[in-house]
Amino acid sequence: MVYSIALRFMGNRDDALEVAQESFIKIYKGLPNFRGDSKLSTWIYRITVNQALTQNRAKRKFVDLPEISDEQVYFGGIANVLETLGIEDRKYYLAKAMLELSADENTILMLYYTEEQSVDEIAEIMQLTPSNVKVRLFRGRNKLHEKLSKMLNSEVKSLL
Repeated sequence: MVYSIALRFMGNRDDALEVAQESFIKIYKGLPNFRGDSKLSTWIYRITVNQALTQNRAKRKFVDLPEISDEQVYFGGIANVLETLGIEDRKYYLAKAMLELSADENTILMLYYTEEQSVDEIAEIMQLTPSNVKVRLFRGRNKLHEKLSKMLNSEVKSLL
């Protein structure tokens, strides 16, 4: 679970292994202080996500296109053009648009859609209120929709 989260956030194997290793060290050292206020998995998610975000900030780099599975690629209502795109093209555009979101928006959308965390679990992981997570999910979806629309519109225009 830790490596999977790290890989999605970091985008490559080496950085993901480094984040996973640092996360396990923090988990091990922090385990005696785990109060049990949340599920253990939520606590581990929080540590891993924070470690990935910290490492990205420290390196001041942007992740290559994240790994997205076939079942996570859905672009409801964006453009009819998508119906003509293959799954690899959909993955490419989704990943590219995700990179244009802020780190918080990207993180919340990834946790919700990729990691299938509930709003309450994301609130605990990101240390936000559930209503704040809902607002950020709504805004993140809208921004993602907007960015995908712009990308696809410019792509279609370049083909004409």
